[in-house]
Amino acid sequence: MMLRDLRFGVQKLQLTVSDASAVKLIEHAELMLKWNKACNLSAITSPKEIVTKHILDSLSVARYVHGRRVVDIGSGNGYPGIPLALVHPNRQFDLLDSSEKKSQFLRHVTAVLKLMNVAVVQCRVQELSYQHQYDTVVVRAVSSLRSVTEMVHHLLASSGCVLAMKGQFPHEELGDLDDQFLYAVERIKVPMISMQRHLVILKRKLDFEPVQSTEWFQSRVNQKHDLTHEKNL
Repeated sequence: MMLRDLRFGVQKLQLTVSDASAVKLIEHAELMLKWNKACNLSAITSPKEIVTKHILDSLSVARYVHGRRVVDIGSGNGYPGIPLALVHPNRQFDLLDSSEKKSQFLRHVTAVLKLMNVAVVQCRVQELSYQHQYDTVVVRAVSSLRSVTEMVHHLLASSGCVLAMKGQFPHEELGDLDDQFLYAVERIKVPMISMQRHLVILKRKLDFEPVQSTEWFQSRVNQKHDLTHEKNL
């Protein structure tokens, strides 16, 4: 059942996921359920909801990941980091979490699934040195956008970006955002989920060079769109 729903969702997202990777995505979910009671990894325990609200939600931002080095901040149960690592095998992913138990779980999953492009980093994001530079920083279920930028600004490589996964359009958070950052917002459609999902892409102004930035970001930055079109730059 989980594999069937996963394949249906992946098709709707227009992603290419190998059979081997699809099996590993399900194995990750099964391991999470097994460890859940001890580690409090997720309030979601329904197999169908795990596929939609964890796996497919994670994969819905796969096309926005860029660069060689990626970090998942507050990875916890491995979403979205592990699904993204499985569909981007040529990129290096760091899964960052300060919890010892959750870090143990993440190490177990990466060992069982033999994820060669994934490393687990146990520490608080503020403790990472400036030597850790990432092309893409992914945050899911983290507090305000302003808090996100304050936490991760020192981790962004030149031309790096933050992918902040949100539910409803974050009007107030965008208004409170540090003016050192440019942002673009995209409405994300997750298969079999009716609730709103949005992705906020953040770039530092000092790093923004239109010639080198993606066409998608160039077309939206510093433009004003009617919110009925679910974009606001």
